[in-house]
Amino acid sequence: MVVPSGKIGLATVCGVVINGVLLKSGIPIESRFGEVLEVKDRKPRRFVAIINYAGTSLDPSEQYIRAGMTSVGEAAKTGGGKILANFREIPAPSPHLSLLDHRML
Repeated sequence: MVVPSGKIGLATVCGVVINGVLLKSGIPIESRFGEVLEVKDRKPRRFVAIINYAGTSLDPSEQYIRAGMTSVGEAAKTGGGKILANFREIPAPSPHLSLLDHRML
């Protein structure tokens, strides 16, 4: 995709895609929690909401968005707001774990 001059492009990757890439690489992964993360001065501050995936049949991120609990645009503009976050667990050692950047964990 080409971003026109004077415009800004923004791309996101769905968490399901991330899980699929890791699984295809031989890294077992389980999504555990969906959260709303408060950002202040462009740094993560605290979780203000958390839903365990095991406790719901609905996507936590979708629930947060529908409830108006996020302010992603504000966080992008000012460095402060509430964004979506997810916690994933790698429940077993994997020979391919070295493929991951440890900062991702």
